Amino acid sequence: MGDLKLTFILPNLGIGGVEINFLNLANYYAGSFKKIDVLYCLELDNGDYKKRFDRSISFSKINLKGFIKSIFSYSKYFNERTPDIILVPMYMPAVILIIARLFSEHKPKIIINGNAHFSSVIQNTDSNVIRYLLKPLAKIFYPLADFFICPSSGLTNDLEDVLKLSPLKLATIYNPILESNFDYSTPKNFTHPWFQESSINSFKLIMAGRLDSQKGIVEFIDIFKKLKKNENIQLLILGEGDEKQRIEEQIRINYLENDIKIIPFQNNFHAFLERSDLMVVNSFYEGLNNMIVHALAVGTSVISRNCPSGPSEILEDGKFGRLVALGDDQGMIEMIKDEIRAPAFKKEDLIERSKDFLTEACGEAYKKIFQKCVDEIK
Repeated sequence: MGDLKLTFILPNLGIGGVEINFLNLANYYAGSFKKIDVLYCLELDNGDYKKRFDRSISFSKINLKGFIKSIFSYSKYFNERTPDIILVPMYMPAVILIIARLFSEHKPKIIINGNAHFSSVIQNTDSNVIRYLLKPLAKIFYPLADFFICPSSGLTNDLEDVLKLSPLKLATIYNPILESNFDYSTPKNFTHPWFQESSINSFKLIMAGRLDSQKGIVEFIDIFKKLKKNENIQLLILGEGDEKQRIEEQIRINYLENDIKIIPFQNNFHAFLERSDLMVVNSFYEGLNNMIVHALAVGTSVISRNCPSGPSEILEDGKFGRLVALGDDQGMIEMIKDEIRAPAFKKEDLIERSKDFLTEACGEAYKKIFQKCVDEIK
């Protein structure tokens, strides 16, 4: 693919699941494409994230202010940079991108990364634009995209059912989450005040990722409070996001400041996962949830809501982690108690399962889709 130009489109250069997936793919492809460009949209510009990309990868910033202006900004980018393949996350950016191609002289292949459960997003969003406009616009314009890649079969099936997309344009490929040459073990000299200040004998829970209402962290604090009555437990919340203030308030009003700690996302987050006894996922819906895979990679057990649609696929319906039905708070309490009494999974089995999410396998599968789309031009 050395004669092709590949562009990744990101909403921003922050640290999130999509951003990490695209980072891993871009680095894996470095040197195998004529040019790789990362086109980002919002003002958030994280220098640490940029530094993790291969030096051969370029960055372009696009000003997206208003629906019409955004269309012409993308169209200008197409004509000036002439990318052959564009990989874009779902939702409105993908809709705008497809419309922009209609007005462009240069027409790249557009591949949409179905990174979240479409119907759940529509049902649970606070955005009126997404709730009332995205679905009808997606039904019109998504079929004009060249291909869709989803990280779980649940997401693939949802897109096919809700938007009536052709199965010939859909593929399920796991997210490129882990690097085969990366050492995920915790350095011997690793330390952090959380582990020094917390009780030595406490059972340590961790929730990690974006602090968003989708993740159900506020709701889990109520569960934690009930557990705390009879269990010596503590909770570390690792991440940043719009829900941080609500979470802090929930901690305060329940007098749990000594038992629950929030810290920003860390570059060495694997060490926090490995030093914890159990990772908890209380999400209402997911795409795949990369953090579950990272927890498995260091051998940390996971308990997750059986939400649509990624966790059950990663954990193979309970083979590699505990699953609790949505809304069953008592079930969550009892399963955490069971894990405290007797861990159900062997560390080596969890690590072995995580190897199914190595970047190399995912990257090669993506390449086949790229080649298929390009061959249709010829």
